Amino acid sequence: MVKRSARILIFISLGLLAFYLVFRSQPNPDGESLIARLLSDFGQANWIYLIIMSASFMLSNVFRALRWQQMLQPLGVKISLLKATSAIMVAYLTNLVIPRAGEIARATALSGTAPISFEKALGTVVLDRVLDMICLLLIGLVTVILASDLIFGYFDQHLDLSDRWKEMQQGQAWWILILVLAFLVFAFYKFTTTEWYQLKLKAKINVFVAGLWEGLSSIKNIEKPITFLFYTLAIWFLYFFMAFVLFKALDATQHLGPLAGLVVFFFGSLGIVFPSPGGMGSYHFLAIESLSLYGIDARSAFTYANLSFFTIQVITIITFGVLGLVVLSGKKPEEGTGEA
Repeated sequence: MVKRSARILIFISLGLLAFYLVFRSQPNPDGESLIARLLSDFGQANWIYLIIMSASFMLSNVFRALRWQQMLQPLGVKISLLKATSAIMVAYLTNLVIPRAGEIARATALSGTAPISFEKALGTVVLDRVLDMICLLLIGLVTVILASDLIFGYFDQHLDLSDRWKEMQQGQAWWILILVLAFLVFAFYKFTTTEWYQLKLKAKINVFVAGLWEGLSSIKNIEKPITFLFYTLAIWFLYFFMAFVLFKALDATQHLGPLAGLVVFFFGSLGIVFPSPGGMGSYHFLAIESLSLYGIDARSAFTYANLSFFTIQVITIITFGVLGLVVLSGKKPEEGTGEA
């Protein structure tokens, strides 16, 4: 319990530190506090577009739940759309607290509410994430092709990081970076030496691997593959749409088009992949950098990143994640009793 609490504390602290460093790097002539800045960001936004973005995120999770139902069907598992969506939201909620534990939480939620072993459930979740990684790589390829001039121009300009390093040294922030790296190494070591990773008994390993493989192999027997592909495309289109529609919420970004939305979406997704709470700090940094390609000033870009992060990662995920916990709190059905 103490070790787990320490890992969680380190994880959250890293995210808060990264977020604070990004905030400190922004122009702040009025000396606004971080809280005041957040309130100001939401105060200047058009909330209609924030609501549309939040609704798009939830719709993407419904499509993800529908796709998950198709993965589970070959395993003889039927789960209601409500419970499948709830398990996904619980996974997102868990990722805000424990690094990369959402997949385990999602598999645990499913095995606790449907007649399926944890190992098989985890296999379907891993398959879901593998598909996401493939989609992200394809989107990255398309983004680089369509916006090659902007992207390569950015790297040409920023490849030499010596100037930024000198600025950070002058700001006496170099030691914070060293501390962040040390925390990351420590957190990674502690997490990968947990009991879950160190299954010692051969029997447990065999059962785990067999169940995991069966879950992964479910894709071979999926019915209606065209529908499965449609759900996948819908998920990622809505992710892109969220980044694009948020442009309309701010005067500084409302003129940006779909290509800019694609660039910001892709680089922002890379920031979310970083092991911090919901991509806190890392998402902000990459969203700001990608918006700079289109001449958006750092302050406005930081506002955009704040609106996206706090609307989705904080407000929407926490709200629906808690509701998901309530939905999944019911009793697990017995084998052969039908849909969970």
